[in-house]
Amino acid sequence: MIKNSGDDSNKKGFKSIKDVLGKSFDFAQDRFFRDKYISREWQGYAVKLAEELNDRKHISLYMKMSREIERNVLERSRSFVKDAVVDSKAKLFMWKVGQLRLQVKNEKLATLHGRSGLKVQNSSKK
Repeated sequence: MIKNSGDDSNKKGFKSIKDVLGKSFDFAQDRFFRDKYISREWQGYAVKLAEELNDRKHISLYMKMSREIERNVLERSRSFVKDAVVDSKAKLFMWKVGQLRLQVKNEKLATLHGRSGLKVQNSSKK
């Protein structure tokens, strides 16, 4: 019989996976763990985008964006940020996505109303 030393997580003397693999092991870096839960194309795109922007912490945000925002807007923003030398590529990417979404909205309204001079104000800034 094994005596319990007060540690409930290690009842039978087993080590956790993190202890066995080491604390420096990053599950997001390992292809097996990263691709295990990706079943849709937009999920894979979001993971690649987060890795490219060095922002793995916000993968769920990129998944939502890749599911809801037009792909051409995301691709144009990604290519804009790709060669930029900035502190945070993620912030620049978000800014560019906002600019391009506003531009697309203006173009759609202009074609809808048949006027090229119609502009939409950015509603997020007051």
